[in-house]
Amino acid sequence: MHTGPVPLTSLLRVPFCALLALAAAACMQTGSDAAKLQANDENAPKSEEDLKTQCWMAQEKTKNVNNLDAKIAAVDKCVAEGRKRLPPAG
Repeated sequence: MHTGPVPLTSLLRVPFCALLALAAAACMQTGSDAAKLQANDENAPKSEEDLKTQCWMAQEKTKNVNNLDAKIAAVDKCVAEGRKRLPPAG
């Protein structure tokens, strides 16, 4: 069996692939990281009640104050979107 020298490209391929895998892993953000970031945000709602309050106050700041039905619909939409970002209960 004859073994010749290993080509340089083969020697460089393994460290290059390992570097790419580590870079991709470093860029990936997990759900727990997102929860930690939200936990550090003082204005982030901690419960559904906080979320409802923040959504209502955001609507209070808009010019749509006279139409109560539109305001309630906007608050409901805000709460539905915000539930996705709430920390898990428990």
